[in-house]
Amino acid sequence: MALDSIALTDKLARQQSERRFRVLVESSSDIVLVLDEQRSIAFASSAADHLLGYEDSALLGSDLQRWVHSREWPALAKTLERSSPDGTSEARPVEVRFRREDGSYGWFEVTARDLRHDPEIEGTVVTAREISDRKFAEDLLAASEARFRALVQHSSDVVAVVDDVLDFTYVSPAIGPLLGLDADQLVGTSALSLLGVDGSMRLLAASQVVVDGRLQDESVASRSFEVDVHHQSGSPVTLEVALTDMRADPAVGGVVLNARDITLRKSLEADLRHQAHHDALTGLSNRSMFTECLSDELATADLSTTTVAALFIDLDDFKTINDSLGHAVGDQLLSQVAHRLVGHLGTEGLAARLGGDEFAVLVSTEGGELAVATIAQRILDLVSQPFHIEGREIEVTCSIGIAHALTTEAGDVTDTKVLLRSADVAMYLAKDRGKNQAASFEEHLHTKVFERLELKADLKRALEADELRCYYQPIVSLQTGDVTGLEALVRWQHPTRGFMPPDSFIPLAEDTGLIVPLGQWVLREACRQLKLWQQSLPDREHLTMSVNLSVHQLLHEDIIRDVREALEDAHVDPATVTLEITETSLMHDTELTRHRLDLLRSLGCKLAVDDFGTGYSSLKYVQRFPLDIIKIDRAFVSGLGANTDDTAVVQSMIDLAKRLGMRTVAEGIEESSEGAALLALGADLGQGYHYARPMPAAEAGDFLSSATAPGLLPA
Repeated sequence: MALDSIALTDKLARQQSERRFRVLVESSSDIVLVLDEQRSIAFASSAADHLLGYEDSALLGSDLQRWVHSREWPALAKTLERSSPDGTSEARPVEVRFRREDGSYGWFEVTARDLRHDPEIEGTVVTAREISDRKFAEDLLAASEARFRALVQHSSDVVAVVDDVLDFTYVSPAIGPLLGLDADQLVGTSALSLLGVDGSMRLLAASQVVVDGRLQDESVASRSFEVDVHHQSGSPVTLEVALTDMRADPAVGGVVLNARDITLRKSLEADLRHQAHHDALTGLSNRSMFTECLSDELATADLSTTTVAALFIDLDDFKTINDSLGHAVGDQLLSQVAHRLVGHLGTEGLAARLGGDEFAVLVSTEGGELAVATIAQRILDLVSQPFHIEGREIEVTCSIGIAHALTTEAGDVTDTKVLLRSADVAMYLAKDRGKNQAASFEEHLHTKVFERLELKADLKRALEADELRCYYQPIVSLQTGDVTGLEALVRWQHPTRGFMPPDSFIPLAEDTGLIVPLGQWVLREACRQLKLWQQSLPDREHLTMSVNLSVHQLLHEDIIRDVREALEDAHVDPATVTLEITETSLMHDTELTRHRLDLLRSLGCKLAVDDFGTGYSSLKYVQRFPLDIIKIDRAFVSGLGANTDDTAVVQSMIDLAKRLGMRTVAEGIEESSEGAALLALGADLGQGYHYARPMPAAEAGDFLSSATAPGLLPA
């Protein structure tokens, strides 16, 4: 009876222990499995259903291998084999994937303990703790690290790590293509030896915590600096190096140096700086650089012993060259002028191109104003020497304005802008005096230049405000005295200055380019008036009209269209219109000039060379162009009868015209004796005050209507 009682007590204790074990196992969030001798599942906790989705019936009696991913089974099998048979030790955990009921896999950390000797268990206990979230995070971290490693390994920037004594502990492979060095061989060497003396100083200055060649405990400030090093081939390389203290990060354990090749960027920056201060065409300093240098010189020079001057240089009639020969030739001319300035000035002055055909020279000398004037004269001489461009010999001159820096009684020095403006004003004075010369600034010149600028604005407005007037001077037959035609001459009825003759504004129009629209207006108005007279006056259907064309008009790209439209709009016979071109215009002996004249002739117009004899050309010069009329300049007419040389010259002109089948018109006839002399020499036509002054259209119409008028009969 006692034995039965003991047995019962023991049984109850075991049952109680089993229930307690089951409660603990079932309450655990880990999967607990018990494997028999054949590794079949003899017991599975409820966590298996929760984590894998299987019921006990699906797992019990099945082989554990069935539920484990094939890649991890070998590792788990070894763990099961290594579990202590005597139960005194536990095999190291292994990470495996278990297949879930939906076919997916989850990661678990598995441990195994051999409890086959335990009569309560009699198997191997396998505990599986789910680690899917941890594995996912680890995979993300591993992928991130791999990506970072790949970026570092394949980045064109060099990533290096130095320790406390500034020795490399890591150098990325980019050091190879960047500097031609082996990354592995650099590990353990000093960063200072690679950076050189200048680079080392910059590194030490940037770090701020290096003492006796060793980094101190203070954190290195995140800074960057630039350093020039050399590639193994010897070519220079500029690096931008950034410092980041990551000694506190156990994964790095040092100061990180990120080095980027900025050689190209620095070169581009240098180019941009050069372009910002230099003229792209000539390579000279530009206006900005010249102004800066002039300001510096004015700020530092002792004007009591040093003369500082600005020379403003403008090429004379450059627009004519540009229009006739093309912008490419014009650009070459500007470049050659710049080359001459630099070559001849040397260290005596700073040359600059301010824009267009304007140059400037800064002179600082102890030789006084005489030395400045000497330099200006040298510039005039060197510019006037012929230029050879594309097989052509081109001659050009320049006008120079000189302004000297002064010190006022209060000790103030001339302002930079004032000095440049003064030199510009003086340059216009040189232009007005005949060009190809230098002129020095004087205070009263400001008024004159401002008047010129005001007049320019007024002239531009005059074209739109109907302030221009056409006056007409008759051209008569020297044999019969009949009026055969008229010459259209422009006048300006200024609203405040009154009636202005052409010599007061035509040069300004020529210089500013306004001569083109002005000349176009005169041509259209003259053609309109000619047609009106031809239709309204008896026996005037063959009346002719002469209109002047400036060289700027002749070389303008729209000249043929402008003439054609003027003729067509007025419905006038082109044969009754004569276009007069000055002899100096013809001296631009280019294919373009001849081509334009041929096209104008093809419209049916007559062509006349005006002021003939004043261009210092050969009398045979006119044979090169399709001309119909030679107009003898008044300078030769006024001397007829008294100057035998002028008489001989005029006779030669008339004889040349007859041989070439041209007619002659003598200008500026003021005396009856001059008309008689011209008739005797064989001239065809004449005009001048002896016959009639230039008249407005109404008076000219009355003049044409008169049967006779004073001075119209042969003298």
